[in-house]
Amino acid sequence: MSERVSDAAIVVAGNFSQKNKRPTGQLSGRSLARTLAAVELFQAGRTNHLIFSGGVRPSAHPAYRDVREADVMRDIAVDEGIDPRDISVERTSLTTIGNACLTKVGITEPREQRVIDVVTSIFHVRRTEAIFDRVMGPNYDINMIGVDTGTSLRERIQEPLSDLLTSHLMRGIAPGNHDLIFARSLHLHPQYAEGVPMDEIVKRNLCDLASVPLMAMVSAP
Repeated sequence: MSERVSDAAIVVAGNFSQKNKRPTGQLSGRSLARTLAAVELFQAGRTNHLIFSGGVRPSAHPAYRDVREADVMRDIAVDEGIDPRDISVERTSLTTIGNACLTKVGITEPREQRVIDVVTSIFHVRRTEAIFDRVMGPNYDINMIGVDTGTSLRERIQEPLSDLLTSHLMRGIAPGNHDLIFARSLHLHPQYAEGVPMDEIVKRNLCDLASVPLMAMVSAP
């Protein structure tokens, strides 16, 4: 039986490093580890294309607000010998749901890439797999690749809470309905609801939200 070779490997951003609690333009250790793991996949012939997904948080230091995480990951991959023609970037997402929705609409659907690896940290695999399975839908073959980046106390506390929020957000949505999933994340998810009090985010009624198009987000600078 031949070894599985994916059409593309999507690398989920792990955030920039921080200074004074504000993102800088340098990758965190976990983002760098995910990037290098994807490079190894490509160089080993296990994937045909690399997709780096991640934007920049509004809280970033003003000097770094034009620096997108996907671009930094791409530059590292190129430095490691990957041809830029074998790389795509999604430069807008702020969350794992955004990673899935925006790469699907902007990259994997237009390129007809259906056999997908998703590269993230081991502690993040469970939630990422649930999101990508629901967003991509039944026409995709999703394989998770977990990278050992360690787990901080904050991550051990935060990840179960993020699991609960994600389950609530995607509840009742048919697999593959990325528009509705993203509409809900824009309305509910704290990273896409800057300035909205947490109690208001929690109270918002998900059932009344209409689907919104994603292409404007995909093409944003």
